[in-house]
Amino acid sequence: MKPGCYTAIITPFQQGGAGVDYDALAQLVDFQIENGIRGVLAAGTTG
Repeated sequence: MKPGCYTAIITPFQQGGAGVDYDALAQLVDFQIENGIRGVLAAGTTG
């Protein structure tokens, strides 16, 4: 693992839980990167 801060992110779902909202997921990841986060943890207990 590289040094730095990593965050556990939520998994955004489409209305009605029909599947992952990939556009919203991309926005979340971009926000993390733009604010200096080195990596994200998906599929954690956060959701």
